[in-house]
Amino acid sequence: MSFIHDPYYDETPTHDRIKPKQLVKIPYDFTQHGVSPLDEYIRLSPALDFLKNTGCLVTMLYSTHALFYCDCARHLEKVKQTWSDSMAYFPLVMFEEHMMKLKRKKVAKVTKKPTKLKQLLDELHSNPDYKVTYKATDESSRQRAEDILKLIRNRQKKRGDDNE
Repeated sequence: MSFIHDPYYDETPTHDRIKPKQLVKIPYDFTQHGVSPLDEYIRLSPALDFLKNTGCLVTMLYSTHALFYCDCARHLEKVKQTWSDSMAYFPLVMFEEHMMKLKRKKVAKVTKKPTKLKQLLDELHSNPDYKVTYKATDESSRQRAEDILKLIRNRQKKRGDDNE
């Protein structure tokens, strides 16, 4: 989660410090999901994004929920005047759907690395000189094993030439 720290916060005339007022409380387990989805929630909520950019947003995380506060009277008043409660904060149902879509995209991008045998078989079948010389019999497994051994030996020879 990103934080904005202003060492001259008390001295700047743009902030009227007040006792922090609670804006929204969302059920959230940060121990399971981490903190990055909260940044996404803040980005999608116009009022929270505005307060974050001005440096007036205070976020408190608990094991079961997250609380968002504002500690500046001027910016809190601007939030109340600019947005209604339904428009200021991103709806939780839509946020959950949004996070599920992002999770699916991330999972879809991750692919399992193929094993060496799978790589060898793919290389064997993609070789233009490779011809199927066997049928589905006991001899076919022997012939296939011989083809794989030939391919392995050719690779070893190529590696030996490259290393020298």
